[in-house]
Amino acid sequence: MSSALALQRDGCQVTVLDPLADHNRASYGNAGVISPGSIFPMASPAVWPALRRYLTNRDPALRIRYQDSMALLPWATRFLGAARLATYRRSAQALALLVKPAADYHRALARDLNTTDWLNETGWLRAYRSLDAFQHTQTERELLAECDINVDILNRDDIQALEPDLAPRFEKAQFFPGALSIAQPGRLLERAYTVFRQRQGHVVQGQASNIDQHDARVAITTTAGTIQADYVLLAAGAWSGQLARRLGYRIPLIGERGYHRIMTLPSGISLNRPVNDVQGAYVMAPQDGAVRLLSGVELAHADSPPNLSQMRAIEQDAMNAFKEPLRNGSKQHSSDNQQTIETWMGSRPSTPDSLPVLGQAERHNRIIFAFGHGHVGFSTAPHTGQIVADLIAGRTP
Repeated sequence: MSSALALQRDGCQVTVLDPLADHNRASYGNAGVISPGSIFPMASPAVWPALRRYLTNRDPALRIRYQDSMALLPWATRFLGAARLATYRRSAQALALLVKPAADYHRALARDLNTTDWLNETGWLRAYRSLDAFQHTQTERELLAECDINVDILNRDDIQALEPDLAPRFEKAQFFPGALSIAQPGRLLERAYTVFRQRQGHVVQGQASNIDQHDARVAITTTAGTIQADYVLLAAGAWSGQLARRLGYRIPLIGERGYHRIMTLPSGISLNRPVNDVQGAYVMAPQDGAVRLLSGVELAHADSPPNLSQMRAIEQDAMNAFKEPLRNGSKQHSSDNQQTIETWMGSRPSTPDSLPVLGQAERHNRIIFAFGHGHVGFSTAPHTGQIVADLIAGRTP
């Protein structure tokens, strides 16, 4: 949608092909954090000491769906190859170029959509329960300094001053004061669709099965018929790899799935900003007087059925994250089809080194790739959209 709006601003006629299942979109249910410090790849040297716990599904930060192992194995092999310090540093420095300006691009998008008051200047808190756990972030902090990203180091009293209703379980924290947050990311996506349509954008409900370029035209075969276009943007999230493969591109991409559940805050208890309990392996994000509790990562095929074991593993711990216990919240309803959802699941499109696939397809000059953003897809979408528009217009991004 960010790309579609940017292309409209360039005077293009744009058609969006989309299944229109809003609650399945990764942007519907994430934490809504837009942080300049979100530059770190999943593949890091820290994977190796924890590898046995990860492989046996004994760490709440990661779960592997072994039924999907044939699809996961090529990706996992490259992932472990990227879990070296040199690759980790190189990937973080590259991601910083896309991530650091994200807040400014979101502010520009908000002005365009008339949603400026949805942006919260809250900052982003990553909290650690022990001094030892915090000491393991030394490489991260060095990279943040190299990339000129502002982070404040907080002690126990500082954390309590920022979030007085949290239980006093955290010894240290990294606080990113330049981070923004949005309480309901799915609402922003709905607003983008509304504005896109108001500007004569065309939405086709369906799914693509094939893309073919013939000279100066591209044909997309869909469940709703064939669409002809001058240019095509492939930005189908975790499903992008399947379509790219039909064009002859073998890109290692899997669904890095996440879950969330809405929890009710007790009377008089509040949360002022999104908080990552690093050792608990979950994020708590405020949402209109409640808390969205977000799980760690599940590596799986995007179409595989959900597994709630991670949510169960973190839920009891998260209930005691405040001075009074949280409670399970009410059911949610997606706006398009009013389907009831108790626990939401979405699939982030993930590459082994966490770098997105962004640019013109090597052998197809009228097909642009923009997928594989992993954990930063929501925050970097407006920046990515401008890059896509620049590429199609022939401008240097």
